[in-house]
Amino acid sequence: MATGHGPRMSDQLGGSITSEHTHHTAADQAHRFHPLADVFPLMEGDEFDALVADIKNYGLREPIALLGGEIIDGRNRYRACLAAGMKPDFIHLPVVDPIKYVIRANILRRHLTPEKKRELVAKLVKAQPEASNNAIAKQAKVDDKTVAKVRHDMEARSEIPNVEVRTNTKAQAAGEEA
Repeated sequence: MATGHGPRMSDQLGGSITSEHTHHTAADQAHRFHPLADVFPLMEGDEFDALVADIKNYGLREPIALLGGEIIDGRNRYRACLAAGMKPDFIHLPVVDPIKYVIRANILRRHLTPEKKRELVAKLVKAQPEASNNAIAKQAKVDDKTVAKVRHDMEARSEIPNVEVRTNTKAQAAGEEA
């Protein structure tokens, strides 16, 4: 049974945190979702209800990551804590590349359907139109032909600009974190 915390909850949340502490609790304050956190879909229905039950039974195992006062990782955990009536723990991240952080924090722990993977690819292409198909394929853990198809469709619908020169994987690798 769904709890009614749908994907538009980020529109309802507002405010920010001001704290000198790196790690704290503040469930009574509402937090905005970082725009790049929306690259991955929110849990809904039975999957979300199972997370709420797990947090009720065992507590929050991993703190919710904030970047600039916005939730960049842990939107589902945050929503589940609120639904469970528990105070979420937060950790403030240092300055990081937000897109790389979101991908690394989520890609391996998500079981995405092929359709959801294509949606992820579309969001990554839109966020980084200058990135090569190989670079985006590496981030999303998909074939570069999938990225090329998604990019072509988006360019045809004028959803993204047609970028003549793209950053390739080897050029990006020199600047990437390990």
